[in-house]
Amino acid sequence: MAQHKVEFAVPKRELGNSNIEFKVWRDGDLLGTLKVSKGAVVWTPANHEFGYKLGWAKFGELMEEEGREGRHS
Repeated sequence: MAQHKVEFAVPKRELGNSNIEFKVWRDGDLLGTLKVSKGAVVWTPANHEFGYKLGWAKFGELMEEEGREGRHS
């Protein structure tokens, strides 16, 4: 089973025009970077210049369609 590691840096101010950035690692290799902003989330795979952006409404729809429902902590 793959081991995942997630790193993040939080800006020292209220989330405004700055993103919160999560670096996601799998088995020691960078899987990609997730940027969270007020208006959207952006997933950029490792070794890619451009990412994939979803607004919050579309992200919610995707999670409901593709995610596993249940209590998650």
